[in-house]
Amino acid sequence: MNGLPNRNFRDIVNSLRMDFKFRYVPFRGYYRYRSYKYRTRKSPEMGLLQFLCSGTKASVDVGANLGLYTYYLSRYSPVVYAFEPNPYPFRILKHVIDKNVKLEHAALTETSGEVELIVPHHRKGWSSNGAGLDREKEGDFVVVKVPGHRLDDLDLGDIGFIKIDTEGHEMAVLKGAQKTLETHRPNLFVEIEELHLNEKDPEIMRYLKDLNYDGFFLMDGVLTSIAKFSTEQFQDKDTLAQSGHRYIKDFIFMPR
Repeated sequence: MNGLPNRNFRDIVNSLRMDFKFRYVPFRGYYRYRSYKYRTRKSPEMGLLQFLCSGTKASVDVGANLGLYTYYLSRYSPVVYAFEPNPYPFRILKHVIDKNVKLEHAALTETSGEVELIVPHHRKGWSSNGAGLDREKEGDFVVVKVPGHRLDDLDLGDIGFIKIDTEGHEMAVLKGAQKTLETHRPNLFVEIEELHLNEKDPEIMRYLKDLNYDGFFLMDGVLTSIAKFSTEQFQDKDTLAQSGHRYIKDFIFMPR
């Protein structure tokens, strides 16, 4: 897997820049620094990973992207199974992952078989964040065919933690992992945004509640019941500007 084709000079420069930062900075310095910076400045929820992961069970990173979470999961878990369908970040990530990370160029979903990933192309080049299986075919994009798996169909051993960030495809991932959730009862870390889901009472929350999972989010440094969350209060930019709260999109689910 060699990534996506360069369409212009800007793409070439961007590709070389990414290669230099991730692959040629000594001791994987940029990869490590980027993960640390994201945890300390943008995602305080990442500080909970050490308590959510199991020291004896595998972790699964669904939508690994450029490895922000993969880096930390590899430190808190004996083995990490990382899945990334987008060729652009996959090309980079495969060179910097730790030895206990097993990386696969594939998507996790609710059915097994080949799926189509829509990867947008912007002024600065290919996107590592905006690609998705459910994305609208708008603007400049390319369709990439990749393997699709149900987590339930994979033999990954005992799973203690699953992180899911798939740009609106999270529900499909969970449906394909139902037996895993019922059998292994892993802790979950799921991105949920009304922007992607387009509904005020996300189906994900109802689905996991029915599987006897309790949901939480981090509000002002305190782990708070998901019952107190509303998209209007924590994902509406106008409301956030007035309240001073930060935008919240990462949720933790733990089995009862």
